Amino acid sequence: MKKTKGSSPRNEAEKKAVVYVGPNLVDPLLAKMTILCGIPAHVQAAITTMPDLGLLFVPVEDLGNALKQLEEPGTPLASAYQSVFDARNNKEVKHGV
Repeated sequence: MKKTKGSSPRNEAEKKAVVYVGPNLVDPLLAKMTILCGIPAHVQAAITTMPDLGLLFVPVEDLGNALKQLEEPGTPLASAYQSVFDARNNKEVKHGV
């Protein structure tokens, strides 16, 4: 892998194609099954207050396995999905959305 000035393996990994497998969200704006090149800064900010959100971004090559895990109660992905889903619904109730 050729390195360019200012790049690091971590920066390159952060730009890897990922799929968001969580529930649709308004804040931050995310739709289930969205493919992204890395995790955007506004989403990373949301992850600091909702860490389970970060678990719902999976590498494209792991999508099939991730979808199976979402269907199995008790798996880390299923638990993270439920946590983000509940947080989203609680936020909507509080804000009257």
